[in-house]
Amino acid sequence: MIKVLFWARGKPGQSPEEFRRYWLEVHAPLARDRMSGLRRYEVNIVTGAPQGEPLVGGVAALYFDSKDAFAQATTSPEGREVLRDLRNFVSESGAMFVEEHRVL
Repeated sequence: MIKVLFWARGKPGQSPEEFRRYWLEVHAPLARDRMSGLRRYEVNIVTGAPQGEPLVGGVAALYFDSKDAFAQATTSPEGREVLRDLRNFVSESGAMFVEEHRVL
């Protein structure tokens, strides 16, 4: 199993509540239903930062069986539809493969 972390910033002029609502009520169900091979999907909406403004509006963790499964999911017509939907609520985003080490 591999884990992909995805970070996103909302569009300028978009309220944090609009960003949150769209991600949780529109985009997440679309990803859940359309991305083949997606085993687990967690959305973490940023609500603040210890100091200053948060750098991003949210971070998601997506789990797939392998990097190949991720590649297939994001290049299929359905996966491309999910990626295109990001334009509706995200100004900037990025993704990275991570290796999780549970400490506690």
